[in-house]
Amino acid sequence: MAQYNYEGGLASYFLLTFLSLVLIPLTLSFRSSGPAKKALNCKCPECSKKDERLKKSGLSGVKLGPKLLVTLALWVVFGAVAYNAANTKSDTKIYNPFEILGIKAGTSEKDIKRHYKRLSVKFHPDKVKLVANQTMESVAAHFVELTKAYKSLTDETVRQNLEQYGHPDGKQEFSVGIAIPKWVVEGKNSMIVLAFYGAIFMGILPLVVGRWWFGSRGLTKDGVHGNTASLFFKTVTEDASIDFLVSLLSRGFSTEQKAFSKTVVHTAAVEDDLNGLETEIKVLLGSRWSTVAQTAKVPEARRALVLLYAHLLRLPVTNDVLRKEQDTLILRAPTLLTSLLTMTLSRNWAASSLQLMHLHAYLAQAILPSPLIESPSTALLQYPSIKKEDTVSVRSGEVSELLSNLDDKNIASGVRAAAANSGKLDIIDAKFKVIGERIVTPNAIVNLLFRAQIVPRIKPEGNDKEIELSVEEAKAAAKALDERENTFLATRHEAEPLEDEGSEVTKFAHAPHWPENRKPSWWVMICNQPGDKVIFGPQKFSDVPEASGSTSGVGAKGRLFKLQFQSPPQVGTYAFRAVFVSDTFVGDELSMDLSLTVEDVSALTTEEAGAEDEISDPDEDTLAGQMAAMRGGAVKRRADDEESDEESDTDGDDSDSSSDSSDDD
Repeated sequence: MAQYNYEGGLASYFLLTFLSLVLIPLTLSFRSSGPAKKALNCKCPECSKKDERLKKSGLSGVKLGPKLLVTLALWVVFGAVAYNAANTKSDTKIYNPFEILGIKAGTSEKDIKRHYKRLSVKFHPDKVKLVANQTMESVAAHFVELTKAYKSLTDETVRQNLEQYGHPDGKQEFSVGIAIPKWVVEGKNSMIVLAFYGAIFMGILPLVVGRWWFGSRGLTKDGVHGNTASLFFKTVTEDASIDFLVSLLSRGFSTEQKAFSKTVVHTAAVEDDLNGLETEIKVLLGSRWSTVAQTAKVPEARRALVLLYAHLLRLPVTNDVLRKEQDTLILRAPTLLTSLLTMTLSRNWAASSLQLMHLHAYLAQAILPSPLIESPSTALLQYPSIKKEDTVSVRSGEVSELLSNLDDKNIASGVRAAAANSGKLDIIDAKFKVIGERIVTPNAIVNLLFRAQIVPRIKPEGNDKEIELSVEEAKAAAKALDERENTFLATRHEAEPLEDEGSEVTKFAHAPHWPENRKPSWWVMICNQPGDKVIFGPQKFSDVPEASGSTSGVGAKGRLFKLQFQSPPQVGTYAFRAVFVSDTFVGDELSMDLSLTVEDVSALTTEEAGAEDEISDPDEDTLAGQMAAMRGGAVKRRADDEESDEESDTDGDDSDSSSDSSDDD
């Protein structure tokens, strides 16, 4: 008969398991999102100060609050339960005759008999002299245990009982401990237990799931609230200025705060500091600020606008509340800008889309964008300790020219360190290719295939000569590049795998005014030749390798990227412009004019046409079949469709024959 009893140790293990499920993710949530363990950061003075600040915030980032107190209390409970489990002795023991007799497992039967004879002489009740606190019953019981253990190892019947039931006396009473305290299963406490389960499964759980569901349902795919996306869609224009986009960004941030019920701290000290910042901005911008401020009528939007322009003007924010709010706003800005970009792309506006891409870099480097055409020297303001007056005489916008004009060696050293961590994008080559075809046919899936690398802004000394390849080496390199391109095009990846794909080292960009470490990325976008309409994209890419060896031609390695789109349905030559824009470095932008020639299928040679004929038609359900159907090609129909057609034909024949017979009658 099975007897169920409460085992305190088992209940402790049960409670430890559930505490672990709560404590592990709760504790991990306190981890700081600071620098990676293995990271290559910029070594300029400003970035070094930022790294120190991030390290300090990573160590002291855990603030005393209800969440921390609950976590600490649960860890105390966890420790107490673990101590109790470790010190609770279990009553369950496995019968071991060797242990009872005091011999090693596997001892021969002859040695067991010899050892038992010595024990029987020593522990037989007739030969044992009782001592203090010892009774004849305990002596007899001990001798019986020795006899049972001896027989379980030598007597065949007793050994069978031991092997079958685990005890020489045969089947024993079976006891199972349950991991639930006794008071939980007692009838008098049933209402308390039911109330506890009801509170969890009918109160807390629906509340948590409901908050998650209604919160995520109100978000768009870009991660912003629906009200914010609606504001962006209704307000953004094709010729939106950079100031208008910044003000729209602040209005979107205020809408996000209302949607997520985030409270804004309004104290006298905070308001005074905020008004002081706005006064400084008015002095620096003049009438430009008056025009921008008119668009932000809501107090929350105006507050966000002040913090945004304080960041772009690099004004120090001394108030802790405002500084934290500014960091939150700056880190939230890329998500809001992505939503804004979605709205402009839905109308194929190229100008406003480029403005939004540029705004990413302006925010990353804390540079105030000019409402007029930017000078090439504006990008030099992103280097440490460089002011506007230092860039006036630098017309080319090149770092090398800036360094030649600097008299302060410390500033020049900082600029060199920053330039070493902010190389510029170089597109080695770009072309249109179709997988497995020599020409581009109407409605074909075309790949914009380009090779990219990062070249230094300051050329290393003694490395001015380009590596020249011989004719044979150039042919071999071209062949290897063609094979490499075809192999990459056959994959589904948007970027060619890196040689050090599994490396844990992350290289961060020079961005001392960005609240966190920043990894640089770029956009690629295809526009029409005038550049006023977006044809496809933009698509982001990152992890562009630095140039090594030859930096141009077939000898340059770089990394392959691709952007897929569908070719025009009509035959002809189309002029496109591929635009590459950085989201981190101001002024890092390239554009390339490309032409796409769409030819009729009849332009294929006899061999190519014959090769296509030899290839069986793709199935209707496959991706290749759907693409072929879109291009008007032949596809294989499904077998069940053919059978259904045959059945319908047969039914039609039967009905025809029956109607004929009825007519004859």
